[in-house]
Parts: sequence; structure tokens; C-alpha cells
Amino acid sequence: MSIPRWPMRSAEFMLAEVPSVAAETVYVFNNTSVIQDEVLAHRIGLIPLNVDPDALVWVDPAVDEKERYNDTNTIVMSLDVSCSKNPHAPEGATDPKVLYRNSSVYARDLKFEPQGRQAELFKDQPVAPCDPDILLAKLRPGQEISLRVHCILGIGSDHAKFSPVSTASYRLMPVIDIQRPIVGEQAKRFQKCFPSGVIGIDENDAAYVADARKGYLLRHEEFNGLVKLGRKKNHFIFNVESTGAMPPTEIFLKSVRVLKNKVDYLRNCPIGQ
Repeated sequence: MSIPRWPMRSAEFMLAEVPSVAAETVYVFNNTSVIQDEVLAHRIGLIPLNVDPDALVWVDPAVDEKERYNDTNTIVMSLDVSCSKNPHAPEGATDPKVLYRNSSVYARDLKFEPQGRQAELFKDQPVAPCDPDILLAKLRPGQEISLRVHCILGIGSDHAKFSPVSTASYRLMPVIDIQRPIVGEQAKRFQKCFPSGVIGIDENDAAYVADARKGYLLRHEEFNGLVKLGRKKNHFIFNVESTGAMPPTEIFLKSVRVLKNKVDYLRNCPIGQ
């Protein structure tokens, strides 16, 4: 069976070509924690940010570095946390979260610092990590972290931190064609051959296909000749796990748009260029 190539390309583009926003540069002013600066910066870079990528433009590397970054292409976030003893901690307490203040540094401690027009642009949806509970570091009294983060647009093929999905895959729509009636106890056994919800049993105790898309096809010798298993050639089921920055549907549509733009470019590109 010949299968179109575009679903595979779309899944690849969701991973590698659909842009999103992530930390690009981390300026560490003070870090007395046990986490090295480069490890902390790497952790921050991998935090998915709740930012609409369409709100920013691409950084132009041809522009002088002093003028390259501005409020149209860069988001600034800050992290300023210091740990101290909790004077009100109960006697005998051993939990660091009780004994100390700010003993753990989380993604939610990253604060958005609007630049230029960004306060108005992001007033309805302030920039923040998609998951506020990502642990960045642990501190003890006297330790602190102070840094600034510059976030820009990028794509997964440049660095995994820019990928808007954790996984993206597809499969063909399963087809289950019951050739002859399967009833009674045999129908119940047939139902158990598939994931829950795929096969139903009607009021006449006969098996029927309730929802073929809910599971992959299984094969059992007992039902040889009673059922025909296959897949629809042009019906694709995509499984898209977003990192949280964009809804899966939006990521898929953007991947198709990227694919279309590449095809249009090749179609209009002069031979030899």
C-alpha cells in the first residue's frame, strides 16, 4: 500500500521546524548554590515558556550585536532568590521547606520583565513558564541566585529547547471488518482481544465495531476468517504531546504551513539557485 509522505514530514516538522520561544542567553550575576552556572543555564533553557511565538519576530544575525536584541524579538526574565533560616520553624523540624525560606528554586521564580511595548502586548497573557513546578536548584541559608534571561524565537533543529512538542507521531486509521456474526461467549472473547472501547456488544449479544481508532489491531487465531483487519490509506491519526506553549492542534497546523511554504519555495525556485 502506497502511503503519502506528508504525514511523516509533518510529524518531523512539529519536532524540528515549528518555532517556539526559549531562553537563549543567561547572564549570571551571582550564584552561590551548588549548581554550576552552565548547568543552571541549561535547565532554564529547557523550560517551556507560555509565549505565543507569533508575538515575536526573528533575531536578525546581520544586525550589529548592540542593536540586535529589542522588544520585538527578545523577552527578558529575571531570577532573584536568596535562602534564609525560618525563625518560626517548629522545634525538631527536619524538612528544609519548613526550616528555611526559599530552600528550593522553581520555574515559577522566573519573573517576566516587560520591555518597550511588551507590557501592553502581553497584558492578557503574561509570560511565564508552562509548568511552574520545575525544580531548578536547592539553596541553603546564605546561598543566592541572581540572573537575567534573554528568550528568543528558534526551531528544534537548532536546539531541542525550541521544540514545541515532546513527541509527535502518526498512524493509519485501523479498519476492523467483521465478516460473519460473532455472538455469545465468543463475542466477549473477541471484545477482550482489543483495547477497551474498540469492540462493543449489542442487545443481541453480537459483537460490533464501536471505535476502531482507540487502539491498535490485535490478531488471534480463533477469529481467523471471521474478521478482516486493515488500515485506511488516507486517514491519519496524529499523536502530538505539546510542551504547553501551544495547543497540539495549532502545532499541527503550523507544521502543515511550514511544509507548504517549503514546497512553494522549491516550486518557484529557479533551477540551479
